[in-house]
Amino acid sequence: MVADEQVDESQRESRDSVFLSAVVTATGGEASATFRIRNISSGGLMAEGPITFNAGDELDVDLRNVGQVHGRVAWATEGRFGMMFDRAIDPKLARKPVGSGAAASTPVQYKPIVPPFPGRRF
Repeated sequence: MVADEQVDESQRESRDSVFLSAVVTATGGEASATFRIRNISSGGLMAEGPITFNAGDELDVDLRNVGQVHGRVAWATEGRFGMMFDRAIDPKLARKPVGSGAAASTPVQYKPIVPPFPGRRF
């Protein structure tokens, strides 16, 4: 573990391991790229991607189903960083599939034919 990555265990929140992508932009717009979000909690995330940020950099990350979240880089290594959000989010929203609900259900022509009574054949 790199010294910048060390976190007091009493401050560490439960993080969900995920494999999401999100656009991360340095505040001011001078750098922007798509990053892979590897874990997320209500207070922050860890991501990896093509740009190396520095501890203290202010970032905006566009998380699906959550929206844009502002925060600061807590630690950084080449291609990876940890970010602390300025406001708490619900990390379960970011994991939720886009387009769920009745409109996104399986079309009827692709659903299996189920007999009207269990055990009875046509």
